[in-house]
Amino acid sequence: MIWLKKLFAKKDWRMVKRIDARYMVTNGLTGKVKDGCVLSYYLYENQFRTRIFDLVDSEEGDLDVERVDKSHFAFRNDVYRNQIKPWMDGRLDPEVPSYEQVPKDDFQNALAGKKVK
Repeated sequence: MIWLKKLFAKKDWRMVKRIDARYMVTNGLTGKVKDGCVLSYYLYENQFRTRIFDLVDSEEGDLDVERVDKSHFAFRNDVYRNQIKPWMDGRLDPEVPSYEQVPKDDFQNALAGKKVK
């Protein structure tokens, strides 16, 4: 019977955490280094414990997670390998709240630009 509920219930996604991974870019032609670049991982979970994430790069903008090559730095850095990937695979992380721990209004208010507690 649980599968029937899951099949017909509307998924309620909540952003549970944003995690930043800092990096720097070196221009191969000039050797110029740009420091302070950031990959931001936005972690979402729904009431069925399904987990997804969005990725925003301070240099490239929004990245489509499905289209980004797996050899991209977004999937090779320590933050992704040690924190994001295990969380996506179902591991509980004490630094990342669960769906139940994030009030519904917090996510809706954040989307609307309102101050979140």
